[in-house]
Order: sequence, then C-alpha cells, then structure tokens
Amino acid sequence: MDTPLVVEEKKQGKVILIIDKQGTIGKEIAHELVNQTTTVLVSEQKPLDETTVFVPFVKAVPEVPEGKYSHIFLISSEQKHHELTPSLIEKANNDDARFIYVLSYRDYKEEMLKQLEECSNYVLVLLGEIFGNREFPSLISDLFSQAKEGKVSLPELGLETVRPALFEDVIESIIRIGMGGQKKILTFAFSKHPMTCLSVVHGLQKENPDIKIDFPQSSKTTSILSLPEGTYLLDSTYPVGEKLREAYKKWKEHIPRFSSQNNDVLSLAPIKKRKKEVKKPILLVVSTGVLLLLLPWIWLGMSFLTAGVMAEPLKKAVLSGNFQQGKTYAQAMTALLGAGQWSKPIAEWEASVIGQEGSVSVLFSQINTSEQLATIVAISCNGLSHLQTVMKGNPQNPLNEFTSGINDIKSGLLLEQQLNVALLPGSLQPTVKKLQPLLTLAEETIDISPQLFGFTKQMTYLVLLENNNELRPGGGFIGSYAVVSVKNGKITSFTVHNVYDADGQLKGHVEPPFAIRRYIPLVHWYLRDSNFSADFIKDAQNAAFFLKAETGEEADGVVGVDLSVIKTLLASSGPVYLPTYNQTITPDNFFLLTEQHAEKNNFAGSTQKQDFLNALSQELQKKLFAGNFSAQSLLENIYPLFSQKHLLVAFADGGLQQIFTVNSLSSSLTDLRPTEAGQYNDFAAISEANIGINKVNFFVKRNVLQDMSISPTGSVSGTLNIIYTNTSDGTWPGGDYKNYLRVFLPQGAQLSAISLNGVLQSRYPAVIDPKVYEATNFKAPKGLEIEQTTEGGRVGYGFLVIIPKTATTTVSISYVLTQKIQLSGKLVSYNALLFKQPGTDAYPYTFTLEYPSALKLFTSPSGTIIETNKATLKESLDTDKNYQFVFTNQ
Repeated sequence: MDTPLVVEEKKQGKVILIIDKQGTIGKEIAHELVNQTTTVLVSEQKPLDETTVFVPFVKAVPEVPEGKYSHIFLISSEQKHHELTPSLIEKANNDDARFIYVLSYRDYKEEMLKQLEECSNYVLVLLGEIFGNREFPSLISDLFSQAKEGKVSLPELGLETVRPALFEDVIESIIRIGMGGQKKILTFAFSKHPMTCLSVVHGLQKENPDIKIDFPQSSKTTSILSLPEGTYLLDSTYPVGEKLREAYKKWKEHIPRFSSQNNDVLSLAPIKKRKKEVKKPILLVVSTGVLLLLLPWIWLGMSFLTAGVMAEPLKKAVLSGNFQQGKTYAQAMTALLGAGQWSKPIAEWEASVIGQEGSVSVLFSQINTSEQLATIVAISCNGLSHLQTVMKGNPQNPLNEFTSGINDIKSGLLLEQQLNVALLPGSLQPTVKKLQPLLTLAEETIDISPQLFGFTKQMTYLVLLENNNELRPGGGFIGSYAVVSVKNGKITSFTVHNVYDADGQLKGHVEPPFAIRRYIPLVHWYLRDSNFSADFIKDAQNAAFFLKAETGEEADGVVGVDLSVIKTLLASSGPVYLPTYNQTITPDNFFLLTEQHAEKNNFAGSTQKQDFLNALSQELQKKLFAGNFSAQSLLENIYPLFSQKHLLVAFADGGLQQIFTVNSLSSSLTDLRPTEAGQYNDFAAISEANIGINKVNFFVKRNVLQDMSISPTGSVSGTLNIIYTNTSDGTWPGGDYKNYLRVFLPQGAQLSAISLNGVLQSRYPAVIDPKVYEATNFKAPKGLEIEQTTEGGRVGYGFLVIIPKTATTTVSISYVLTQKIQLSGKLVSYNALLFKQPGTDAYPYTFTLEYPSALKLFTSPSGTIIETNKATLKESLDTDKNYQFVFTNQ
C-alpha cells in the first residue's frame, strides 16, 4: 500500500488545502497565498510556484493528503466532484477549518446549502461566466471567439442571461471572502445585475463596429436562473462592460496582427546594404525617406482637418432644420474620416518602432468613433428629412414616407448604442451625453410612432395648458386648453380655447373632490379643476371625460403642459414679438405679461385669454418652422421636461399607456420597482393644491427634509418636514398660500403627529358630508380636519394649511408604517421612493435614514454621508428620487 502523503504545518504559518481538478482557479489562489502560508494544491495542473506542495489529481475522487488545515478550498467543475463534499465537511469540522466551496451558479442546487449547514464554518462562492485575456470554458469565451471572426450567432434574440466577471477580480473575491471571518455565508463572485448575450456583443461592437449579429431561429425557451439570497462580492458599480471590452481587446491580440516571421502578412526583412558603387545624393535619399514616413500622417491630417471644417456648417444645417443639407455634409465627413484611415497599418507600424503604438491606437479609435457619429448623423438626417416632408407637405404616399423616415432613425439609434462617447472630441461629448436620455426615450417609443401620428386613425389630443403658479396635484390650474388633431403625420387642426367657454356648456351636476367643494368652495366640478388627483393618468381620464361632456369632442390622448414648457420654447426660440400687443415675450417676463393679458379681470365669455395665447402660439410656430430657434437647446431640454414632470402624456388606449407608464412619462403612482425577497419598498408623495384663487406659487419656496428610522424590531417610522416660505407681499397676483396638502404613504401607514411651526396640532376626521359643512350653523373643529383617501394603492392624508404672505411655515408630518422589515436575513434591503409632484420646480431635499447598530451598511447611493447608524443624502428634488440601502447583519 502506498504511504500517504503527510503535510506538516510550518511553525509560523497555516496550511491551506486547495482541490481543483482543472486547476485554473486553484493554482492562481495558491500563487496569491504562497508567501503567506503553506499551500497544498491537488490538481491536474502544476502550481505556478515551486514552494507550493503539489499533489496530482489522478483519481475520479482523489485522496486528501493527511494533515491539519486551517482552510480547505474546493473548486468544483464537475458534478461528481460534489461527492467530495461530505468528507471535506467532516475534515473541516475535525480540523476546525474554514471550508470554501466554489462552483458555477449554473451547477448550484438547493440541497447543497442544506448539506453545507453541517459544516460549522463554511463559505459558498457561486461563480458566473469568467473572462479574461485568455480562453476560459464559458459562454463569454465563445462570444469572444465568434466576435473575432466578425459574426456572432445569438439564438433566442440574444436574451440568454449571463453574469460575467473578470478572472483577476474573481480570484481576489474568492481569497477575500475565503480568508475573511464571516461564517456560514453564501456569496456571488459577480455583480448583482445580469446581462444578456446581446448586450455583451453590443459592448464588443464598441471595440469593433464591424462585428455582425445573426439571430438564428431556435425552439429553445430563454429562462433566467433564479438565485438564492446571498452577498454580492462585486458591488453594483462594477464596470463589467468596460472590463469586457478591455479583456476582448487583449484576448484577440494574442495572435499578432503583424509578424516579422510571417512574410505572407508583412515582410519586415532587414534592408540590404547598398553597394558602394551606387551613388545617390544623401540629402535626396533622406528627404525621400522622411516624406515616405510622413506621408500617412500628412494624408490623415488633411482628411481630418477637412472633415473638421465641415463640422460647423453641418451643425448649422441640422439646427436650422435643413436636414437634406445636413445629410450631405455628414456623408462627406464620413467619407473623409474613412479615407483617412487607409494609413492606419503603416502609422501603427511606425508608431511601434518608437514605442508609441498606444497613442496611435487611441487616435485611430477617436477617428473611427467620429466617423461613426458622422454616419449616425447622416442616417438620422435622412430620416428626419422624410418626416419633415410628411409634416410640411403632402407626399404621394405619406405612410411610405413616414415609414422610411422611422426606419432610418431606428438605424441611427441602433448605431448610437454602439457609440463610445468617451472617444469623441471633447467639445462634442457634453452635447451627446445630454441627448442620450432623449435617444433612449426615442428607442422605447419609436415603434408606436405611426399610431401616435395618426396613421392607423386620426388622433385627437387634448393639451392642458396648466399654470403651475397656481399649483394643482396634476401640475397647475387649467386656465386654457388646446385641441390638436393629427392625421397621416400632419397636424390638421390646432385651436386654443378658454376653459371657461367649455365649462359653461356643462349640463348636469358632477360632484367635485371634497377639498374643492369645501374650501374653494365650488358646488360643481369642471374641466378647469379636473387635475386634482396625484396620479396624472387619472387626471387625464377626468379631463377627457369633461371635454366629452362639455364640448362633445373625444380625446385619444391628453398632454399636460405647464409654464416651464413654454419658457423652454421661448429660451430656444429667442424673444417673440407680438405685433398685436406691441410687446416682446421672453422667458423672464412671460408669466407677468401672460397674467396681465390673459388672467386679470378675466370672466366667462371673455376671449382675451385665448386671443393672447393664440397670438403667442402662432408666432412661436412661425419661428420654429422657419428654423429660427436653437434646436440643440430644445432637444437637450425635452427629456428633462418629461423627467421633471413639466410635460406629461396619457392615453385612452391601454397598450399605448403601458409603454408611457413604464417609461415614467405619465407621473403615475404605479410602483415599477420589483418586489424581491428581502427588499422593503417604502414610498412617500407630497401633493399640494393652491385653492386660494391666486398665483402665489410664483412666490413660494419650499425645502423638504425626510427622516426615516428603522427600529431594532424592524418597525419603520418617518417624519416629513416641509418648510414653506411665501415671499409675496400680498399684492396681485400673490397673497396667502391656501394649500390643501396631502401626503401619500404605503397602504396601512398611520399618522402619529402633525405640527405647524413646532406646535402639535389636534387632529379630527374631516367632515366630508356637504349637507353638514354647508349648513348655516356648522362650526368646524378647532384643529386640523384630516381627510383619509386611497389612491393608486396608497393611503392619502389631506388637510388645509395656510402660509401667510411674507411668512415661513414648517409643516411636520410623522407617521408609522404597518409593515416591518425582516432583519433576520443575511442581507436587508431598504428602498425609498419620494414621488415628485408635477409642476413643482426643483427644491432642496434631504433624506436621512437611521438604522439599528445590529445592521452594517453594505451599499448605499452615491453621495451618501455616513455617520454612526445614520445615512444622509442632500440633493435637489427635480425628479422622483429612488434610494436603495443594503445592510448585512453584523
């Protein structure tokens, strides 16, 4: 019988056992630990260091060398290696050793974790798809190989899920958690957010745009493997896309592009010495040589400079709406930049001679990226030219013309996804980055554009012109509205109306919301007050109902537009002169002049409001169609108007509405966050309604502080402190701010206290029966009447608060949530969402979260200020804010 191998522990170190048949991971771990301890590697591959004790892996289930170990690593690559687990668990328990079990997440079975529970000190590490600058047996290596050949085949539309991680980062993660102190923990050596194979290849296309993608048919069903609850060793900011591209770049360069030993590729044989009898002027020879060396750079410079000269006229053409001319300039730039790259092989070789190949590679990457951008602009200009023809003229076949334009724009958007913005000239990067959210929005909605632009049927849109200086839950008081009809891509009618004209036609009674009838007071409900819901989709449904009831017109969609949208148009168009009024309108004077001409002394039947707004809209349209506006400014601000909820849309068609809801374009209370195990979703919304019949919101500033607390038992409580400052001196159009304030919280939340300027208020259920509060002998309770409602799955609490002129009032609302956070899990996730009210401008917002000492903050949003058991974020509330905090149990 063979004598068993006995490993003796060094006096000043530990002995670590690593079992890895394949050896790729095991020998790297042994190499990293060899200077710290004695390492024993059981593998088919020899270790990287002579000091590592090597035991060949010769049997299906190898015998473990005798000895006492402090750590036992098992890297499992085959199902039968799992048979080692019971004996290794027993060995680990006997040696009081730490057992680190490493395997692919695709091989994980639930019973493995149950088996590991028999070990007193274990770590289970699940691996994703490992990649690096050499081949690994994973799907990523297969994609790398196909990409190098120039064509990648992606079954199931490339939607198969992968969880990539760089080899070096995986090794570091395994060692860090393996040699750490946490016991009985399941971990993942990859980032939390998976990728699709398609997104991986799109990333590689940024390195090589010539990679083609094929989508073969397959009967296989794509599925996402569910993962157990565990700790992610690579945080959510792990730059997997960047690491994939860098690894692919190194990986494909293993076979040199030019080889001095392969004359079929490029001959670099030594130059023979000239015969002495050949006589040529030395100066001529040197000059010729220098010229030949400089020729590729001269050509490159001429091409690049000539293309650069065209950049400015291209920009002017596009921004003025001359898309055909823009297309011509962009195509010329594409050709010039492409022609300049013929010198790339020679320039790279020359640079390698002087050790500057890296700089030249970056230069040509920048030129290639600029060429990509020029191509995108050319294609997009062609598409926009088609759409312009549809909107301005009467093409023979509007649908074909529109479809051609949309297809070109789709192609441009697809190419934009592959664009590496970091390689563009510095002057272009800010503009492209600002436009990217808008381009993403276009990608999400472009497929339904034929329906939106009236190619399936005429579309009628109700545009609510909301004055957010008289703030309402849906944006602002609806003083006017427009009805826009679109058919076959062309606006067939556009009319602006005074809302009082429509409201005067309402027959019958519609019961208004409680606050409108009780505090304005108005007995009937009309279109002008229809946006009283915190959910704009509900507001749109109400507005469409009133339009039909009052005028007989039906709306397919409703668009909410507040003063910020008009100001953005004025900022892009420049000052607008109105001849009829002999006044020039600018973003700065727009509000006061509008109030002067359209609101003051207004009465039912008056046309002064619609006359003024019609005159302004007509002059704006003239400037826009004549190209006398900054298209760049307008395009850069369209997406912020949506995200900041100054521009909202909703549709009667449920399919259309779903697309706009999931893209957060309708300010819906619908919660789009996933409900995952171990995640606690919190929510808060502040909804104000100016019911004082003035425009005081022009003068009102606010500051919001939200303080949340998690108790040691898992209960959650919070306080919203809203600090209002009314700078109005009381003269028109200001005054006191009569604010019907509502807060919406998770279902079941209970109010615990309300204070005004630090004074605790008595609270009573609101008297909502008009027969009671409209009675002549009615006396309101001395305190706050609280109206409780349910909307969008949230509980709402509303009450009246008045902020006097030139005064500051602090409203403090404290509450307790009924649902508790489960603190027993290994990971505890708290996700807070503050819902921004449409129509409000940005204001200071501070979020504070206090948590028990038993929790350790693992991940938090960027910019978090961390103190003892307390996390704070200070931001400007210009959009909805979503904060996620992940804790581990200490």
